[in-house]
Amino acid sequence: MKAVRRLALRDLKFNKVRAVFATILISLPIMAILILGPLVSVAQTNWMFYGTEDIDDVQAAGYAACNCEIRQTPDGAVSYPEEPVDGDTDVDAAERFTGIISPNNTVEFLETPIYIDVQRSPLHNSVHVAAQPASPNEGLLIEGRLPDSDAEIVISSGTKEVLGVEVGDTIIHSRMGTDYEDVQIVGLTERTDLIYSEGSSAPELRDLILTATGSSQFVITGPDPVTWEQVKEFNRYGIEVASTAVIDDPPSDAEVEEWFGESVPAVDHGSTDMVLTVTIVILAIIEVVLLISPPFTMAVKRNERALGQIAALGATKKHLRSLMLYQGLFLGLAGALLGIAGFLVFRFVIASLTGESIPIIVWQYPAAVAVAVLLGLVAALLPAITASRIDVVAVLTGRESGKSIRGRKYIAGPVILVLGLVILLFTDGHADVLLAIGLIAAVLGLIFTAPLFVTMASAVIGKFSLAGKLAGRDAVRNVQRTAPGVAAMVVVTVISTFAISQLSTMMSTEYAEENRIGPRGSVWMELWHSGAGGDDETRLEQAMAEVDSIRPVKSWTPVYQAGGDFHYADLVTPPERRCPTEEAGLSEGLSEAEIQQVWDSIEDDERCAYYEDDSPWLSTVPSYFQWGGSIVDDGTFLDYLPDVENRELSKKVLSNGGMLVKHDRFVYNGEVTVNAVQIFPYEPIEPDKPPAVETSAALPGEAYLGTPAPFFILSPQAAEELGLDIYPTAALVEFEDPVTILESGNLGGDFVEVDGLYVSIVNEIHTSYVWTALVTALITLIVAGGTAVIIVVLSGRETRSDFDTIDAIGGKPGLRKRVSVAMAGVLTTAGIVPGLIIGIILTYPLGDLIGQGGLNPPILILIGLGAIIIAVSCLVAGLFAPRRKTLTRRLD
Repeated sequence: MKAVRRLALRDLKFNKVRAVFATILISLPIMAILILGPLVSVAQTNWMFYGTEDIDDVQAAGYAACNCEIRQTPDGAVSYPEEPVDGDTDVDAAERFTGIISPNNTVEFLETPIYIDVQRSPLHNSVHVAAQPASPNEGLLIEGRLPDSDAEIVISSGTKEVLGVEVGDTIIHSRMGTDYEDVQIVGLTERTDLIYSEGSSAPELRDLILTATGSSQFVITGPDPVTWEQVKEFNRYGIEVASTAVIDDPPSDAEVEEWFGESVPAVDHGSTDMVLTVTIVILAIIEVVLLISPPFTMAVKRNERALGQIAALGATKKHLRSLMLYQGLFLGLAGALLGIAGFLVFRFVIASLTGESIPIIVWQYPAAVAVAVLLGLVAALLPAITASRIDVVAVLTGRESGKSIRGRKYIAGPVILVLGLVILLFTDGHADVLLAIGLIAAVLGLIFTAPLFVTMASAVIGKFSLAGKLAGRDAVRNVQRTAPGVAAMVVVTVISTFAISQLSTMMSTEYAEENRIGPRGSVWMELWHSGAGGDDETRLEQAMAEVDSIRPVKSWTPVYQAGGDFHYADLVTPPERRCPTEEAGLSEGLSEAEIQQVWDSIEDDERCAYYEDDSPWLSTVPSYFQWGGSIVDDGTFLDYLPDVENRELSKKVLSNGGMLVKHDRFVYNGEVTVNAVQIFPYEPIEPDKPPAVETSAALPGEAYLGTPAPFFILSPQAAEELGLDIYPTAALVEFEDPVTILESGNLGGDFVEVDGLYVSIVNEIHTSYVWTALVTALITLIVAGGTAVIIVVLSGRETRSDFDTIDAIGGKPGLRKRVSVAMAGVLTTAGIVPGLIIGIILTYPLGDLIGQGGLNPPILILIGLGAIIIAVSCLVAGLFAPRRKTLTRRLD
């Protein structure tokens, strides 16, 4: 076997192009494993540190969830044993923690906030804020004092700014939307509002474990790490501790099992994720093996004579198989080393650019090496079997060692392919197992149908020239060599088609002019808690000044609203325009069949079309508009809205003190009736009693607003006539350097520090979706093109018989090049054309199945890209065509 290993290494050294190509292919999934593995592990545990992002030197975040034992497993997941904790919980929490952690560390208690509503007065909108019970050791008070009773409250500086109040003022306070009461402001805090908390003792462990307001939290800050032994000590008291030190360097399974006394229970992430993950892994392995197999298959074909000579000298079938398997083993090890090196380089680059470091999980390295070796062995398995079955006499006498397969029928592949397509086309998007089966069956069907694609492409190309006929004959005769590469091209082309369709749909639909509100590159920013009673104009101006300091602002257009959540304008449907279902008591005394008959009778009634509004949700339109929002406008903002039926008449309606509505059912004889409604939230309202109508007015109105628009637009005069307050609620911001499609999603993070303001919509699609689609499309295109080029180059280098025949009959050197070009045309046509057709067919149902909505494949672009790949492959094949030898000598 030692001699076999030497022969394997010598063959790899002699065929460097093949060896390098296979090594690179094996290294790519290894890099992906080493990059994604730690990121998935970190993603599973990052939620444990939520709320502690701004604390320096965080070593551990504690979350008491229940009066039970909670233990951390090596991957950061948690389990909840049913046995209650055994231990004394009537002890001072800080005292107990001090006895566990390092004396250099500190503990900060973070009571999980409850949410309350506060209002400046009944006439203003309520503010939903985070609050927590005030405790005697509260260290966040910056002015005043802690509340002594339920009639007092301490508010945060943010709440103070929103409401426009001071210490000593009285506001309205409510817990969970009930029992509105007057409370006096007695202090200010930096973090959250504080409400009265009974008890004067410091928190005990019992208080952290059993709390009526949610799970208590605490944060242990450095500089010393919180060790696994300390984590276990916290666990004994029923407190989960997610330590950064333990997550970065988790204990072994044996240590955790010893701590549990039993196997570590797995965290269930849902069957859907598991099914999809397994499916993707299976498809990825199939694709990688397909890409790696051709070099091994070509090596067997090229070395048939040498293998025959080895067999004649006494090598057994086992030796011949081992020769190829050793090559797979060596290439797997080389691919593992290259993948690890690539990961370390990637890790260094990311750390240099972002300051973030991808954690190194030691056990994943031997696992990656094992995967690489497995890929190499699997890719070499079939070629190894082929090598062991060589007809020694045939190859040594110069006859063909394989049988012609031109008459063979390829039935299994098309049958499996059709079955997979049928499953995909008729599978509900929630049937995860069927979806997985359909995908795997479709991919396997494509692979098994590859020989048929080769035969069809050979027949077509062979009709054009002698070179095409020779290339087609060789491709069909050596289908065991050509089919794997063609199958890989088909699968990659299908994936490329889907990725490009996804990107094209985003660009053409969501990035189109007619689907945007505002100039391209502008940003929609909403003001938190507008209309709550503070000076919203000043707040918006201050926020815009902060925005300008982060990114220079060219202009910003304020958007105004009238009233608030408890003081608003309500449209009245004229009796002539009311849908029959709006009549009170319509269904009284009717059976289910009679009620269904009523609904069927109004199905085509245009007065009821309002209820059947199936307008698409557009990510480039502010969500506020699509939720039925309304604005006050004098015609300025109207210019930014798309699909306004008649812009000039619309502006005229607003200038005459009228209003524009989205649905014409509210318009009668050119007028819209509007009620100014006021609800006092702290007074109970009888279920059948409508809210109080303060003012009613009939205003000039038209239904000129399109789909991506506010529910209605009031003119300033109309809002004043109804007695509604007008206040800014948002702004449309244009920057000196417009936002591009590839940076739009980052703006939310850029402006996160702007107090009271957040980016609600950018007039481009979200960056993560763009990057995902763009990178996927580029990678698949590169892989598709690269696969095609490399396969045809290797195929040209390995083809011998026809070129020898050309030389023997005195063919011109140009014929060699034309045969190579024709071979490239056969292989790429056999891979790309079926891949495009099937990819386009699958794009429509797959888009719906995986939640991407209706994807529209750009057929002309896809055909153009396919033609370019075919042309480039043919060009490269011509450049690398084997040259005629000056002397050909054979010793038979």
